Order: sequence, then C-alpha cells, then structure tokens
Amino acid sequence: MSRLLFVKLLILIGLTSSIIACSEKEPAANPVPVIAFKAINKVTLAANTTKAKRDSVVVAISFSDADGDLGEDPGDSTRLKRVFGNQTWGNYQIRAFQFVNNKFEEITPSVNKRLFVDLGGSTIVPQNGTLKYNQVFTYAGTYKLLPIKFQVRVRDRNLNESNVVETDTVSLPVSL
Repeated sequence: MSRLLFVKLLILIGLTSSIIACSEKEPAANPVPVIAFKAINKVTLAANTTKAKRDSVVVAISFSDADGDLGEDPGDSTRLKRVFGNQTWGNYQIRAFQFVNNKFEEITPSVNKRLFVDLGGSTIVPQNGTLKYNQVFTYAGTYKLLPIKFQVRVRDRNLNESNVVETDTVSLPVSL
C-alpha cells in the first residue's frame, strides 16, 4: 500500500511541477539590439579611365532586435535632426583601426560619420537579419598597405545601443 501511495505522490508532484512551469510568464523582450560579426570581404577593383585601383570592403553583421524598433527613415530629416542633432554618430557606427607601431590606431574616414540603417519601415517583431556596409579604399597618391580592422555597433529608435563587434583584419591601402 505504501508503494502505491508513493507512486501517486510522485505523479502528483510531477503534474504540479508541469502546471507551474507552463504558467510562468515569458521573460520580457530585451529592447537592446544584439549584433554579431558575420564576415568581411575585400575585392580589388582594377583602375580604369576614370578611377584609380581600389579595394572594396564589405562588412557583414547579423542583427536581432526583439522589440522591432531598429532602423531610421533617412528621409525624415526633422526626426534625424531632433534625435541625432547633437550626436556624433547616427544609428550605425563603423570605426576603422590601422595597425602601426605594434598597435591599432583609429583612422576616421569621413564616409563613416553619421550613418543610418534603413530597414524600410519594417514592423516585424522581432527583427532579424544581416546588415552590410561597403567602403572603398583607393590606391592613390602615396599610400601604404596596412592591416585594418573595424568595430561596429548600432542603436535603435529609442537610442538603445547594441554590443560592439570587431571584424577580422584585412590589408588595405592607407594614404600617408
């Protein structure tokens, strides 16, 4: 009789645990975007009659934004001025670092200032995907090939900043 009572007690405990586990609330969606480094690709483009030899570099990151508010409308100049007027960067930041004298030093190409991600007014929640940024480095004037790496971060419409990811290094021409 005590063995049957013990089995019934175990079944009751198991059912109670299952009911409690099923009734727990899901954790709230994290409003902070999360990014991960996917790839960096370099393609050397030959010189032609109008352009010097150049390297085209594409940095790809994956992103996830649980509350779906990543992306800005670059045509909404009123919002961009109001939200980002005093900011040093937009909602996509890519920083470049060259390796010289046994350390990485930041270089600041003007094309990297105030960048914006436009996801086309996506209303899908959560947002997931890949962002790619292309930058060109020209073999013009006096240059040196140096190892370059990039750091990337994004922020959503509520200015929640993602983590920072770092790329592998690639050898690129840098003006002296």
